[in-house]
Amino acid sequence: MDKIKKWRKGYLVLLLIGNLIGVCLYLFDEGPIIESLSYFTIISNILVFFFFTYVLFKKGELNQKERSMKAAVTISIMVTFIVFQTLLAPTIQGELSFWDSFLCHTYTPLLVLLDYFLFDKKGMLKYRDIPYWLSIPLGYFVYANLYALLGGTFTYDETTTRYPYFFINPDLIGWAMVLVFVLILSLFVVGLSFLFVFVDHKIVQEKKVIEKET
Repeated sequence: MDKIKKWRKGYLVLLLIGNLIGVCLYLFDEGPIIESLSYFTIISNILVFFFFTYVLFKKGELNQKERSMKAAVTISIMVTFIVFQTLLAPTIQGELSFWDSFLCHTYTPLLVLLDYFLFDKKGMLKYRDIPYWLSIPLGYFVYANLYALLGGTFTYDETTTRYPYFFINPDLIGWAMVLVFVLILSLFVVGLSFLFVFVDHKIVQEKKVIEKET
């Protein structure tokens, strides 16, 4: 058990170093600080940094509330990974430097997910916590609109816009399409969360079956 704890601490240090480097590169390479801090990518990566730093230095196991918080952070960073790979990467090739993009969009999400499979106690996640996990991306949508309302801007290849992503930009696609995208993405997050809890419970069930057979 002590050996596993040592392995996990080393793993978390590796995760956090890459995460921090990616965030710093993103903040200082991609434009004004307030603009960079207003991307969901950076917000989700910062959540990872603070929560997993807490996990690194915490003595003892996470309690149920903390496990739910970890799941919320995991879902948020996986949304960053999936949305970037499917919706954004094909449209912004060449606009982001390789290392900050890789560390924030790929390295950190995959290591966070792998941390769950390698080290977390399974069977602890609850379906009733899913609305709480959804509050992070929905809260970001509210923030993005407040940012735009207060005069915030984003710059892409010398083009200035009020919104960070095309699918929540009413100036570009109209409010009707924005709401359609928000609904689709919300359903996606809920589906991803249900899958996460299902897999969490399924692993425990399969383990019990194997133990009975042996």
